[in-house]
Amino acid sequence: MSDRPIPYDFATSRQPGGLTVPGREFLQYVATTLAELQAAIAAGFPVTNTETYTTPGAFTHTWSSAAVGAWVTVVGGGGSGSVLAASGGGGGGGGSGEIVGPFWYSRAGAVSTAGVVGAGGAALDTSSATAGNAGVASSFGAVSAAPGAGGTSGGDGGVGGAPSSASAPAGGTAGAPPTEGTRANVLGHHASTGAGGGGGCTTIISSGGAGGSSGTGQSGGAGGASNPTNRGGGGGGGGGYDGPGGVGGDGSGTTVVAPATPVAAGAGGGGSGEYGSGNGKSGAGANGVVIVQEVLE
Repeated sequence: MSDRPIPYDFATSRQPGGLTVPGREFLQYVATTLAELQAAIAAGFPVTNTETYTTPGAFTHTWSSAAVGAWVTVVGGGGSGSVLAASGGGGGGGGSGEIVGPFWYSRAGAVSTAGVVGAGGAALDTSSATAGNAGVASSFGAVSAAPGAGGTSGGDGGVGGAPSSASAPAGGTAGAPPTEGTRANVLGHHASTGAGGGGGCTTIISSGGAGGSSGTGQSGGAGGASNPTNRGGGGGGGGGYDGPGGVGGDGSGTTVVAPATPVAAGAGGGGSGEYGSGNGKSGAGANGVVIVQEVLE
């Protein structure tokens, strides 16, 4: 840090008509000191190298030679929405995947560490009442994050991903109107369950239930809109790691449009809107993610 004396009293350096020479010297002193402070702060933080794994399936993380360990975040895949039979109501939204991290993972001399990015549950395109597909668990080393479940064949939302030691947040209940999915539960300092998907609308036309919010504060997907021809909306998916859950499908008197796959890691997919003919179509769950932020010596 600079040991130069302050050249002028700031309180008296403002003069009518602009800064005096001492006033300009003072501002230059402040600028120089802040630059030195910024450099000192930067020198005190460790150098990092971040790898983000997003492609579903197994991967191998090869450690940098100077790495001592890493801050790791693991997110399970989200479940897809469900489909009910024609004129049976809207499907339930999928639950979102568990979020674990960031937690410290010591390299302990390893050359590489194995991991898995969990895929999101596949979307449905069918004319029969069918439960959505669960996502796949993600992992890094021995640490794993549970996937979200698919919406049920009765129109309830899928449960959020949770370890066996914790209760999974429930999906919303199908009905008229349906209920929202349950928000995620915090598990200690560095983990949270996934959130439940919203329930689909049955019997009386209304929008589907919204998905529950995630442990990172991301909202669940909105329920799909109802249709004037007595078709209810599908439930929204549970909220993801870095964005909202999938939106539920809109009801339709004929065929329905498949809900878009959510972008956010681990988010649940939307349930199919109620349809009068053709097939019901639900939204896929989003893939999980594994983020490895190495700390280098």
